Amino acid sequence: ISTTYPWGSTTTYPWFTTTTRRPSTTYPWETTTDPWYSTTHQPVSTTYPWGSTTTHRPSTTYPWITTTADWPYSTTPNLPSQCSNYKILNDASRNANTGYGYNCDETDDRYTSPDWAGPSYYRMMAPAGDRLPEYSPGANHCGSATVGWLLYAHPSADQVGVEMDSTVCFDGGNTNACDRSVSIKVTNCGGYYVYYLPDTYFCEYRYCAEFQS
Repeated sequence: ISTTYPWGSTTTYPWFTTTTRRPSTTYPWETTTDPWYSTTHQPVSTTYPWGSTTTHRPSTTYPWITTTADWPYSTTPNLPSQCSNYKILNDASRNANTGYGYNCDETDDRYTSPDWAGPSYYRMMAPAGDRLPEYSPGANHCGSATVGWLLYAHPSADQVGVEMDSTVCFDGGNTNACDRSVSIKVTNCGGYYVYYLPDTYFCEYRYCAEFQS
């Protein structure tokens, strides 16, 4: 860098002007005040000229691109495979507003839910609902006796593609609304959630569903 012209030397960096901080007429995509110019006169992306400062931070070597050199990059995160490879829970009686029933999410039981297909990734869909409730609807709901609800909050809206460990509590009427619990996984697939759900302990234990308000 020239000490006389700290924004560049015409000898070393001939695309700078020495009198004003104007873009070079030879390389018009470069300016002397913007940090994404290159020493080899590489044109930058017109869509993402310096990379996102939130998810794709600029490279310290090539500050006009991302650290993965993927300009212009996609703003849609790569989603994990379970976001497109899942089973569906959509039995209407699974909804939180439904009362008592004999259904359960235990494989090969006499009263196995019609939409239950064993431990797997599941997406909840209408008319059942579109997610696990984050509260207990109370025992004797969701077409069963002991209802499963999500003990912790879902991944937030800015956590698209994130899978997190969580817990489902089963409320059979005790005061703590958590007679038993199972460990599950929750994935934010951007607009919907996918859950890895195991078999329940007994019959008349069932995962509940609600529509997100």
